[in-house]
Amino acid sequence: MRNILLLISLVFTSVIGLAQEKRSLTPDDLPEWKTLGSTRISNDGLWVSYAVNPYVGDGILHVKNPTTGVDKQFERGYRPQFSAQNNYVVFMIKPQLDSLRKMKLDEVPKSKRPSDTLAIYVFEQDTLMKFAGVKSHKMSSEGSDWITFMYKKPQKDKKAKPGKKKKKKKSKKKTEPKSTKKPIKRKTSDLVMFNPVTGQKTKVKNVIEYSISEYGNSIGYIRSFGDTIDSTGVYWFNNMTGVTDTSFVGLGNAKKPTFSEKGDESRE
Repeated sequence: MRNILLLISLVFTSVIGLAQEKRSLTPDDLPEWKTLGSTRISNDGLWVSYAVNPYVGDGILHVKNPTTGVDKQFERGYRPQFSAQNNYVVFMIKPQLDSLRKMKLDEVPKSKRPSDTLAIYVFEQDTLMKFAGVKSHKMSSEGSDWITFMYKKPQKDKKAKPGKKKKKKKSKKKTEPKSTKKPIKRKTSDLVMFNPVTGQKTKVKNVIEYSISEYGNSIGYIRSFGDTIDSTGVYWFNNMTGVTDTSFVGLGNAKKPTFSEKGDESRE
C-alpha cells in the first residue's frame, strides 16, 4: 500500500512540475513557427512533395523519394504538380521576399518587379529547367509527359550572328484585302509545347489561348494575326505524330478549343 501511495505521489508531482514548466506563447515565438504545405504524391506513389514555410521569410519545397532516400530541396518553390507518367515535377519559384520588399519600399513599378518562375525537375536525368516570365501552364491528367505554357509577353528571337548582308530583290507589292470593320486588338504571346523527358519542343507565336487534352495526345491553340485584317486561326497539334492540323483560318473570332472525351478528336 505504501508503494502504491508513493508511486501516485511521484506521478502527481511530475505532472505538476511539467505544468509549471509550460509557458504562454508570445509574439516573439512566431518567427520560429513553421507550417507544412504543397503536399502532393505522384500517381505511382514513389514521389512526394511538401513545402516547409516559416512564419516570415522564404520557404523550401521538398521533392522526396522515400524508397531511394532522394530528397531534392528547392528554395521558394510552391504549387508542385507531378507529371501523369511520374517522370518529373512542375512547380513555381517565388522571387526572394527581401528583394520584393525592398523594391516595394523603393516604389519600383510592379511591371519591373521580378515575377514567379516556372520550374521543371526531371527525376531520371536529375535536371532542373527554369522558364521566367510564364503566364500560365497546363498538363494532361493522364497518359502524357507533354506540358504547355504561355509567356506573359512575346519573347525576343535570338539575333543571328552578323554576316554579309544580302541584297533584297525588289518585289511587287501585294494588295491585301481589307475588312470594312476595324481590326480587334488582342493580346497575344508565345506558346511552348514541350516534352521535358525527350526534349522535344515547339514554339508558336501570336497565340490567344490554348488547351491540352486529358490524355495529353493533342494540344489546341488559337492564333490571331494580320494588321489590316482581323484573322483568326484554330490549330491542333498531335504530339504523337508531330502533325499540326488546321480547322479554321479566316476573318472572325474563336474561343476555348476543347476536346472529345477520348481526347483524339478536337472541336472548337
